[in-house]
Amino acid sequence: LAICLLLSTAFTFAECVLWVEAVGKSLLMQLFVTDPMIGGLVLAFRLLATWILLKTDRRKHDALREARWEAQEAALDIREMQALDEMRALAREFVRHAKSGDKQAAMEAVHLLAAWSLFWDDDGAPVRSSRAKPDKSLLSLDDREAALARRQER
Repeated sequence: LAICLLLSTAFTFAECVLWVEAVGKSLLMQLFVTDPMIGGLVLAFRLLATWILLKTDRRKHDALREARWEAQEAALDIREMQALDEMRALAREFVRHAKSGDKQAAMEAVHLLAAWSLFWDDDGAPVRSSRAKPDKSLLSLDDREAALARRQER
């Protein structure tokens, strides 16, 4: 307090008023301009950093999703080729049995082809499902005849 009193005697009243005005302007400038600007810049920087991190994470997840999709498509393509090979083999077996005159074997081949045809749509394209498997009840003619005989016995 003594230092303030000694300094106040060094200045006139007008100089003290000018000093108080300068200090007041400085405080108001800091309060209403500098602090909000710095706060806004910090907030903008945080938002930019968060946006960059989210975009990077989204790209990573998109790449993983694309890789999983391609792997699933490759597996489905392999399964499609296996199914086509099986259907071609069944068709050849049907033709062979039909030419040989073995009606029972030819009918079994027809039932097998019918079971596999459930997995092809009207355009001849395969139904794309990794769980698409032939119906076991349609694959064996002997099993169907045995089930029919059991029903008739009851």
